Amino acid sequence: MPEAEKIIKERFATLPAVVQKAILSSEWTIKLEEIRKKHGVYIDQAEPLQNEVLLVMAGLEDGEDFINSLTEEFHLLRSQAEELAGEIENQILAPIK
Repeated sequence: MPEAEKIIKERFATLPAVVQKAILSSEWTIKLEEIRKKHGVYIDQAEPLQNEVLLVMAGLEDGEDFINSLTEEFHLLRSQAEELAGEIENQILAPIK
């Protein structure tokens, strides 16, 4: 098992039940797909975007690192990354906090 996958599985086991349930639900990926399309993130970047959001949901990446990842990996302007992250926060992350 790759090291990153092992870390995520170990972290998942320590998360509150409500967060585990949210991660296992397909609802967040459906919302993320809508957000991805709205913000013009290309289809080939859908899976990497899901992975980034999963890291945030699992508490393995904080908000600033998330924005930096969006800027670097998805070649977004800082303002675009902040807007995308804000929408992800409001629609996906805030309801499970």
